[in-house]
Amino acid sequence: MDMSVYLETFAHATENLSKVLEALQNLLPQSLRGRVNPVIETVKGHYDNEIAILRLELRDRDAELFIKELSSKLNDEDKRELAYSLDLRVDGSSLYLRLDKGQAYLGRARLTLRGEAIKVKLTPTIPKGSSLKEYLRKVGLLNV
Repeated sequence: MDMSVYLETFAHATENLSKVLEALQNLLPQSLRGRVNPVIETVKGHYDNEIAILRLELRDRDAELFIKELSSKLNDEDKRELAYSLDLRVDGSSLYLRLDKGQAYLGRARLTLRGEAIKVKLTPTIPKGSSLKEYLRKVGLLNV
């Protein structure tokens, strides 16, 4: 199949790492929580402050489950925004999203353009003769 989803976010020194981890886990379907865990890399910021980078990669069936979960969590307004800005979010066969980290902590998926975000790269397997836009409509990420 070769479908993938890549998620990445930062936990700054002023943030609670366990809450950032929970925000990331909240975006996952229940069946994946606790079964898949992010890789955490600690780096130093510009002012020598600690920053944890949380990265999570899902493949094939797990990626498909994530895409369906994301589709069920995004509201209609965000789906319209996604449709409107789709050309800016696509590179090749991948779709790039930024989800609000605070909203994810509360169990919701909301698109954001700024602030603390969870970056998401979706690379679905597109059936031959179909397009990414058609696929996104089929899985419910686009409603127009």
